[in-house]
Amino acid sequence: MTETHETIEANVVLEQESQTQLIRRDNLIQEVIGEVFGGMGAPELHNFDGTEQEKWRMIAMATGPGLGGFDDTAGKVINVKYFFVHSVDVDGPTRGEFASALRCVSFTPELVGYQFVSGVLARDLARMVRTFGLQPWEPPIHVKVTKTAGKKGHFYNLIPAN
Repeated sequence: MTETHETIEANVVLEQESQTQLIRRDNLIQEVIGEVFGGMGAPELHNFDGTEQEKWRMIAMATGPGLGGFDDTAGKVINVKYFFVHSVDVDGPTRGEFASALRCVSFTPELVGYQFVSGVLARDLARMVRTFGLQPWEPPIHVKVTKTAGKKGHFYNLIPAN
């Protein structure tokens, strides 16, 4: 009977260790997902290629001035080869408050960039990434930018161009 009791205790300890390892693994997986695709505090995500110097130059372009807005593209087709996404603080609902948002930039093959801070457009870009992957999109994806009137202004969407 002692042998059976010791066997049961050993099995309980093994089960607890196994559960602890699963919890650690699940936490690690969540941390990795959060780091790569993650919440608002995550680092940037892009599909730039080339040398480290060229990637750095494109990051500087994506985070600097001189990018077009999506007002510039409404109703037009743009060819998207690259994207860049990072978190920014925007004015919150109350004066002096800030909220985290995703700023997305799309680049044409000629490196003309268009920026937006829009949950709808970020969702559309995320769908493109899930569909076409994280590599530079070659050939570029032909995207039509739509502008639709809403109750409080307007909103944009990225839809496949014919």
